Amino acid sequence: MAKRVRKLFTVVGVLVLVISLSLCFSAEINATNEAVFYDHGANPVKVNGVTYSPQVDEQQFNQKMASLKYFIVDLDHQVYGYESKEEYIQAEKAFQQKWSKQVVAMGKNATDLYEHANFKGWWYGVAVGYAVNFNHSKYNDAVSSLKTATNSRGTRVCFHKNGGEPCKTYAPGLNVAYVGDGWNDQISYVKVYER
Repeated sequence: MAKRVRKLFTVVGVLVLVISLSLCFSAEINATNEAVFYDHGANPVKVNGVTYSPQVDEQQFNQKMASLKYFIVDLDHQVYGYESKEEYIQAEKAFQQKWSKQVVAMGKNATDLYEHANFKGWWYGVAVGYAVNFNHSKYNDAVSSLKTATNSRGTRVCFHKNGGEPCKTYAPGLNVAYVGDGWNDQISYVKVYER
């Protein structure tokens, strides 16, 4: 009887170990299959239907980038640039309408901001429907990566409090492993739009 009990415990122990290892392994697979976007600031940018790319004409790209204060990153990671706040607000509304139709309303209900690239260091969550000014806090000018809320109409980040320019709006459900040299450690304001 004692031998049977020991065998049973050994078999159960091995099964638990195998199941545990397979769960860990599938978590690793899921984590590495996550779509991650690196916004290096050297991605092509569309402005009024024209694409500016540093790989095609770096000088022209840099000149155009210097005149842009507002950006939108779409679900396919295409970046759109705007010179005026009015154009940006109008485009942002159009993208939000598009996103609310394309993205399934389930999943994360907050945008997570991280201190370092690749989602490292401290994190701060901003719930859907809220805006946060980081001024006078340890989070001010300290964000390097972010994961946007999937259950939203996008997330706006800005250099200055209360949405002061420059600003960039990210589509819902993006995992931005690095916000880019021009945006790294510059974000002071975050707004997560409700569906």
